[in-house]
Amino acid sequence: MRIISKFHDYYDNIGYHSEYPVWVRKTQEYYLDGSIPDLSFDEQAFLKDMSYSMVDIDKRYIPFHFITQSYTVSVCGDLYTILTITETKNGKDVTKAFTDIEKFVDTVTDDKEIKDLILGKKRCFFMSDRYYIHRPDSVKEFHRKFGNRDILDKIHINLDSPIFMVNHSRNGFYRQKGGELIVNPNMRNIGLHHIIDVYTMHQKIDMYLGNTLVKDKEAPEFSDELKRDAHGMDNWSFKKRGVNK
Repeated sequence: MRIISKFHDYYDNIGYHSEYPVWVRKTQEYYLDGSIPDLSFDEQAFLKDMSYSMVDIDKRYIPFHFITQSYTVSVCGDLYTILTITETKNGKDVTKAFTDIEKFVDTVTDDKEIKDLILGKKRCFFMSDRYYIHRPDSVKEFHRKFGNRDILDKIHINLDSPIFMVNHSRNGFYRQKGGELIVNPNMRNIGLHHIIDVYTMHQKIDMYLGNTLVKDKEAPEFSDELKRDAHGMDNWSFKKRGVNK
């Protein structure tokens, strides 16, 4: 697999490369408001429902020095619910990713009462059933509803991408827009390498591009600009900038 991209992800450099298939990896962001040109109405409705139904974290009980986030990512038709914790250590942000809610909660706090509040084993009168994790079965129910491989494969094919991510629509602006779809996101930024190792990720994408997303038997032609971007260069890489005298 040959990747043409402006950014580097964690699965890019594994020691061997082939010229085919070629993946032009370009990040695109859309609001789930029915305006995505490559997806049908039903496919957009499916993703919008996914965004509204996503498992989220009740941040009221999370220690203030942690930044937490939830994501839903489809990698080659396999759905992953990812919970991340970011904290600053020695001046650097360190992110850990989890698919298991209880392991996530164990990392956040040692306080049993707080754990029970996050998981919903202990209720407080103002907690909303609609938005937050209340039990480990929440993720299982979400995946039973949205882990439809046939639908996910069709969305991947129409987007011409092996990876897409749906952001939740809890915040006011994204809620009005129905959530957000990100095609070809940078997986290193959300800690996916903690869940799918580099070799497995590279192999999954390579096989998916060569089978489900295959279009032409011959490698496509790509422009000098794409070749330049793949090496981390830009318009100024081979030019001398002006010097103010």
